[in-house]
Amino acid sequence: MATALYPIADSLGLWPSLTARFFAGFAQASQLHFANEVVLTWAPQAESSLFFSILLAASQFGPLFTMILGGEMCSSSLGWETSTEICSITQATYYVLGILTLASTSVFAFIYTQDVEANRFISRSEASKIIGGRKALMKKARVPYRKVLTDGTIWASFVMFIGYYTGMIIYQQYSPTFIKQ
Repeated sequence: MATALYPIADSLGLWPSLTARFFAGFAQASQLHFANEVVLTWAPQAESSLFFSILLAASQFGPLFTMILGGEMCSSSLGWETSTEICSITQATYYVLGILTLASTSVFAFIYTQDVEANRFISRSEASKIIGGRKALMKKARVPYRKVLTDGTIWASFVMFIGYYTGMIIYQQYSPTFIKQ
């Protein structure tokens, strides 16, 4: 919704525009948690890494698809010109992405269930394979926060995560220029 409403928010000024972008980012923040839930529910233990990688691939393909779509829309009559007369992105791009998001979310909501056995789109043998391949969940233990916060591996992962997203931001910012040249 925030993506589809962004052109309207942008026309209303800076704060509505920032609010729309905040809600778009807020929705994306739940992606890792939701992806974990889907993998824990729907993937056998042996296939969970592959399943998780496929789910998160959208983070990589989404910006590339958006840049290509934006470039095509900028050169079509569906776009809008910004106040500086430079077509950096178009309203039509936001509307197309909003419609695609609504359509794919609707399909997902129709197909997905939290219980593998209750899903009407998979066979009993497939459900038993998924359930049989799961790791048994143990009782929830206390989180050792001190050990977590002093673990070098955790800090290395944190630094790697920051580097990854910094690289993604640079990629998303400068890829259109690189692709154009």
